[in-house]
Amino acid sequence: MEGCFLSCCLTVCVIILSEYTIPKYRGIFLCFKSSSFFWGIWIANIIGTFFHWRNIPILGMIVCFYSLTAFFWPESPHWLASKGRFEECKASYRWLHGCGEESERDLEILIKRQTDYLNIRAEKRKSFYYSQYTSKEFYKPLFLIVLAVTQYHFSGKLVCSIYVLEITKKITNNENTAYLIMLILDGVTILGIFIGCLLSRILNRRTMYLSFSAIGVVFLFLTSLYLYLVKLLIVVENNIFSIILLTCFSIAISCGPMIMTTSVYGEVIPLKHKTSMFLIAILLFETYNAILLKNAPKLFKNLGFHGTFLMYGIVLYIVLYLYLPETKDKTLQQIEQDFEEKSRTPTPSIDETELFIAKQSNK
Repeated sequence: MEGCFLSCCLTVCVIILSEYTIPKYRGIFLCFKSSSFFWGIWIANIIGTFFHWRNIPILGMIVCFYSLTAFFWPESPHWLASKGRFEECKASYRWLHGCGEESERDLEILIKRQTDYLNIRAEKRKSFYYSQYTSKEFYKPLFLIVLAVTQYHFSGKLVCSIYVLEITKKITNNENTAYLIMLILDGVTILGIFIGCLLSRILNRRTMYLSFSAIGVVFLFLTSLYLYLVKLLIVVENNIFSIILLTCFSIAISCGPMIMTTSVYGEVIPLKHKTSMFLIAILLFETYNAILLKNAPKLFKNLGFHGTFLMYGIVLYIVLYLYLPETKDKTLQQIEQDFEEKSRTPTPSIDETELFIAKQSNK
């Protein structure tokens, strides 16, 4: 049961948000989606600190009831278009986005592009899949997703959120203080995420991702250096300074990789490759999750906190700078076009599109 719910949370929910919302608000909704995981951690820690831990699943059961509203949702217009069900696609798209001039133009582009795709697939069935999975529009977004998911985990924030109590106990040497600092850091994480959500309406995705990733890396290195100097007895340990470093790190990473990763793999995946790419992304996500979370105590023991923070500070910043595209306020079709090769077959005319729709209706 847990596996099904978690996989739906990481795949279906992201697909729904990216396909159901308009480009203007898609980014902020994906950012809010990213915050839900850390909201859960914070609330669970609050309940576990002040009440019995058995109350946590009770609250989880109550919250899950909202999932029943899915029975009343329309089908995704992008999925309907990918199956050639264009009349249903039009009805669903207009129900979600209205009948304005811009919405109608985006709907027309969606149908034309899927008509082109379905025509090519029908004509070149044998060599089609090989050419699709070896094309630039497949492996380049996949490469970006791998990098984004890797940085999400190697930023160190996820491990810090899970093992925050052990880290703060080690720093403060006081269990009661450690619990209080844990809740404060969880709250700071939520604050950072909401700051990031607001900034996503102002700043470009690429600017946010790179800027806050860089700031997070700086604080990782500073934390590593400070803890190493404390270990060598060169500087005197100061609990307040340690917490300030962790707080600044949490805010920076929460505004960057923690929320931007969902936007990256929710927006850059082409419609025709969604199933296979999401499968690869989630397998990679859960593999990193299992390896890093299970081995974090060993890293703390063998490398020390300073060595662990240093390792997490070595991120894929330069590669992301070279390859991460801008997706702010772009439709999913425009983002997909950015990855396509220039030699792609031209998009069919409106007459060809209507002819294809008529053929599909006759079938």
